[in-house]
This record gives sequence, C-alpha cells and structure tokens, in this order.
Amino acid sequence: MATTSANATVHTGVNPGWWVPQEGLPLVVPVPQPVAGAEWTWTGPTDRLLSLSTVYGKLVSSTTAGVRRPSLVIKNRNDTVLARIDATATQGATKTHHWTWAKGVTNTVATTVGLLLPLPDIMLPGASTISVTTVAIAATDQWETVALLVKLY
Repeated sequence: MATTSANATVHTGVNPGWWVPQEGLPLVVPVPQPVAGAEWTWTGPTDRLLSLSTVYGKLVSSTTAGVRRPSLVIKNRNDTVLARIDATATQGATKTHHWTWAKGVTNTVATTVGLLLPLPDIMLPGASTISVTTVAIAATDQWETVALLVKLY
C-alpha cells in the first residue's frame, strides 16, 4: 500500500514509513549501524528498480592487530552476486578511514584517511542487497555513518 503526496510516496508494506521520492530523484538512504564487529547490509524496496550512485561508510578499527580490507557486494533478490568491488588499499589497527564507492570514478584514489573506489553503472532489480564484507574485521571494529545515494524507478 502506498500513500502519495506532491513530491513523494510513503510505502507502508516492506519499509513502513519510508519516504520514496518521485521516480528518478536522488534519495540519501542512511543504513542502520551494525553492532561492533559486524558488517552492514541494506535491502532495497521489492517494488522498485534501483540505481546506485554512491556508497559511503566510515570504518573505525580497534587496537586489535590486523589489516582490514572492505569489499562492496551487490546481489539480486536471488542472492546472485552482480558486482563485487574490492578495495585496493587496506586499513590497519587504531585507524578511522572513510570508504566511498561512487559512479564516475575511473581510478581508485587513496588518501591517508580513506579511499574512493569505482562503482559500476548498473540498474538493480527490486529487493537487491548492497553490503560490505571486510577481511580481518575485529570484534570491536565499528562501521559507522553508512549511507547510500540512490534513485528509484
């Protein structure tokens, strides 16, 4: 069921109270913060196609030794991997890095506090999932401030 206003529609089925802009308008979607040591996952609405423009997340690593390396994983509703973008740089212990995957980026750009990675230009079917998997994530590492920039159709 959906209720429509002048500029948006609220879907009360899969994502109760979630405001969806009119078709093709950009929408920033905050992803709930996972517990420490866990990865994050977001599943799109079942009834809309999705164009993903940017994915951002901040990883705060603990004092636990290890070299963290995040990968962005995009799957369809059948759990088939459509894209996997592996980081080419790593993050050590006691660091805070900003990880961004974005359309239009052609080369990986690394700084001392983050990484900018390419994101493929693909249209995702309804109920697709966007998630991160991090090599060597420690039990006290924390993903924070994760957000997606999407367009729904």
